[in-house]
Amino acid sequence: MAPHRPKAHGEYIEEDWKFVAMVLDRLFLWIFTISCVAGTGIIILQAPSIWDKRLPIDIKMSKLAKWRYRHLLPPMNN
Repeated sequence: MAPHRPKAHGEYIEEDWKFVAMVLDRLFLWIFTISCVAGTGIIILQAPSIWDKRLPIDIKMSKLAKWRYRHLLPPMNN
């Protein structure tokens, strides 16, 4: 086992910089994570299909789709 020796002033400075680097690394990790999640959410919420309430054209035009998705169609006035 190596004998214990007191740390030099340079070693304290090096440890301080390692701690600063660790804190900044953690901070940038959180900034990156939040920006990725927020960016993904913004991109998904800008999709026009989310806000478009019109019926899809295949449900409007296809007889099979009209029968299969009849519960989604508005009631017909005859």
